[in-house]
Amino acid sequence: MGIPFLHGAKFFIEFFVLKIFKLMFVLRSIDRLYKTIPTYSISKQYRVKQEPDNPDLIYGTLSNISFLYLLNLLHKKGCCKIYDLGCGDARLLLSAALFFKSIQATGIEKVSDLVQAAKSARLLSMAKIKKNQSTLTIMEGDFLVENLEEAHIVYVNAAVFKEATWEQLRTKFSRLQPGSYVISVVRRIHDSQFILIYTGMHTASWGKTKVRIYHKINPL
Repeated sequence: MGIPFLHGAKFFIEFFVLKIFKLMFVLRSIDRLYKTIPTYSISKQYRVKQEPDNPDLIYGTLSNISFLYLLNLLHKKGCCKIYDLGCGDARLLLSAALFFKSIQATGIEKVSDLVQAAKSARLLSMAKIKKNQSTLTIMEGDFLVENLEEAHIVYVNAAVFKEATWEQLRTKFSRLQPGSYVISVVRRIHDSQFILIYTGMHTASWGKTKVRIYHKINPL
């Protein structure tokens, strides 16, 4: 069961027209907050010095507007727990916490300097996050060992992940609760527990890229 064209068009109109002023406010806020944070340099310096042969640490990100649009397809009223695996400076999650009401956003990042940058941006936005009745948590660690089982939505930019990393993630995804979603950049999920409900091209820091949304169903 996918997101049909008319259903997707409805959300497109709602997202880009009815919420245009809030969207513009959020995008301007994010641009201001991250203008002086050298995210790419921080990421590259760590990778070159610590793990030069690990492609998992190559930094790249979807545009904020693409991320918000994808979440808008899935977000429901009430609490929604969103995880970003390898969140970098957490700009995507912060944009979500400022745009949507009543979400619990959690980012997991390995590079400590990026974690500190994310926490600094969060601190500057804390009043706005609370006003939106949302939360943003930044965890320093390895997303391959962190517990994801409470997530309603998991986002992962797997564009350059090693095959071994993706296989470990697929195992973790199999333990997600039924009804949850995985938003995957580039990579496919081949598992009978997941059905593909959306495929689209979106803007990323390296150009246009394919994004897929999978829905975890109840096991037979």
